[in-house]
Amino acid sequence: MKKILLVAALSMSFSALAIEQSCEMSFEATTPTARFIDNNDGTVTDQSTKLIWMRCSVGQSWNNQTKSCDGMPVAVFWQGALQAADHARTNDANKLYHFAGKDNWRVPNIKELVSIREQRCVYPAMNKVIFPNVDAIAQAEGGYAYLWSSTPVIADEGIMHLDITAGGVMASSSVDDYARGVLLVADPK
Repeated sequence: MKKILLVAALSMSFSALAIEQSCEMSFEATTPTARFIDNNDGTVTDQSTKLIWMRCSVGQSWNNQTKSCDGMPVAVFWQGALQAADHARTNDANKLYHFAGKDNWRVPNIKELVSIREQRCVYPAMNKVIFPNVDAIAQAEGGYAYLWSSTPVIADEGIMHLDITAGGVMASSSVDDYARGVLLVADPK
């Protein structure tokens, strides 16, 4: 309950113009940098889940020299998220085709997305060392940033997504209500 109140208080204390990550350092990190192995190819392996994550959102490019993501992420409707994962697996003309030597990229389910949420931080609620510039859309637009999951909401034909600005798990009312970002994941082989 204290964490929920903290996130709510921190969220309300920021204006749309001044978006900087804020972390409650008295709480233990839920996604410490040491939990991830840098594969030196634009991906990290989560030692807790064994999942391999792209460090940049779809639309951005990994810069190995600066250890950062260049460019702006694309915002797509849910079908676009599924197509991005499909193209990373099957379309050899796509820049993400077999990215980092993996041929099993997919849109993560909501539990997997929540596993990389940093619960002690907002703006973004992510480890910015591991996922740099993950909130670039929010930074550019002075608003919020969301990531699609593959988890359906059966009751209203929507899809679960993660608010990476404040860390909330949300449900869309349909697959085409808003465009959101995409962060791809691969299973270990």
